[in-house]
Amino acid sequence: YDRLNVGVVFQDDRLCPGFTAAQNVAMVNKRFSVRAAEEELEKLLPAGTADLPVEDLTPAQRRMVCIIRACIIPSDVRLMDEPFAGNDVFNREDFYKVLAGILEPHETVLLSTHLIEEVSDFIGRAVLIREGEIVGDKSMSDLEDEGKDLMTYIKETYRYRADRVSRALDDIAGEEDGR
Repeated sequence: YDRLNVGVVFQDDRLCPGFTAAQNVAMVNKRFSVRAAEEELEKLLPAGTADLPVEDLTPAQRRMVCIIRACIIPSDVRLMDEPFAGNDVFNREDFYKVLAGILEPHETVLLSTHLIEEVSDFIGRAVLIREGEIVGDKSMSDLEDEGKDLMTYIKETYRYRADRVSRALDDIAGEEDGR
């Protein structure tokens, strides 16, 4: 690409304190007015929330502001680092619906998450990274063809040992018994 437009949701909020939720959203796209931002936010947040300073919002509401802000930037790629961290299962489900509803077919989302079970129906491809190196790269359709789910693929790729906790507990118990 000569120039790639990227919308980013950082792991921490990176919102401007003292600004309202709507002002935080509108500031990243000069074609998006504060009023338009308020309208988008009101679809997803309780009435009146868009006009509140971001420091008065709940953590879940601040995350939604961050996601909406990243998504109103015309982008080829959306980079999201743990965008759902700190949110309950209901808010996370709403976030997935928001993302699915606003993404254009040509857009790509690079999503970093530890919530594997929740994203398996949302993603088309899983790229696994360890210590900065790609250690696995599979499409969800390839996994389905192989009869594997995402968690099985991850465990195999990272060589997860199901008995690791019981072995550690046995080692600790042996030390306590003087063995």
